[in-house]
Amino acid sequence: MLSIVTTPTDIFPEIDIPVVSLNQKVDVGRDLGASVEILNGLDGTERLVVNVPDSLREGAPVRSQGT
Repeated sequence: MLSIVTTPTDIFPEIDIPVVSLNQKVDVGRDLGASVEILNGLDGTERLVVNVPDSLREGAPVRSQGT
């Protein structure tokens, strides 16, 4: 399993507003180099935070910079 930080888009639908991180467990499929296949654990409405710094903790505020 892999942990991914997500922001629920139904609660925070706008861009550039403060949001709260959520640690979501997912089932990982194939490693495609620059991307990874996610088999289960997301419903498709989440926004993902990639290249997460080690200092980011559960519940920390984050800022959305795009879709």
